[in-house]
Amino acid sequence: MSSALIVVEMMAFEILTEAVTLAAVFQDVPDDYQDEVVIIGDLSAETFTDDPADPDRRISLTINTVTIGDERAPCSAIQEQVETSLGSARETRDGWELIFRSLGSDATLAGDGSGYVGTTTFEIIAFKQD
Repeated sequence: MSSALIVVEMMAFEILTEAVTLAAVFQDVPDDYQDEVVIIGDLSAETFTDDPADPDRRISLTINTVTIGDERAPCSAIQEQVETSLGSARETRDGWELIFRSLGSDATLAGDGSGYVGTTTFEIIAFKQD
């Protein structure tokens, strides 16, 4: 049985790889990569109840966007593609019903001023199918 986290990560990667046209999508960015990038970031899960045997989960997913340059617009445009593609995704996959909801985005100037770093967060409800 695949865990809900594994299924969510695979689904997010597949959807983003198909939908994002303004940047490459990675789970692990190569060290020498020097272009706009979307990174599948942090994933965490919690149960709905106090019963640890309950398979259903509430999952948090963070998608990071990194752009190069002086303007915020490229980062915002990529984030829009991310939110549009995942924000209302709903699918049954590998025995899980997954319901995505966008919680919002922000974009800040990189510490060295070389570009922008965006963070887009999602909540996913994962129900184990019988």
